[in-house]
Amino acid sequence: EGGILVESVSEDTAASKAGLKAGDVIVSIGGKKLGRPVSKGLSDLKEHVKAAKAKTPIPLVVLRDKKELELKVEFDE
Repeated sequence: EGGILVESVSEDTAASKAGLKAGDVIVSIGGKKLGRPVSKGLSDLKEHVKAAKAKTPIPLVVLRDKKELELKVEFDE
């Protein structure tokens, strides 16, 4: 399966406010699964971030401790 490992999360960012943590694996954003290989997944993620409208929550599904969690990420700009 595809997915992107989160290595770190800076404070006061959209990711930290959404509850994303180091060690999480992002498996989908906006209802779209991230592709394989990792370069495709990163490309998918970047597309969604660029297309995101400010202040509009986007569903983000992550794997944490072998469980799927849905978070909502919201960008300021």
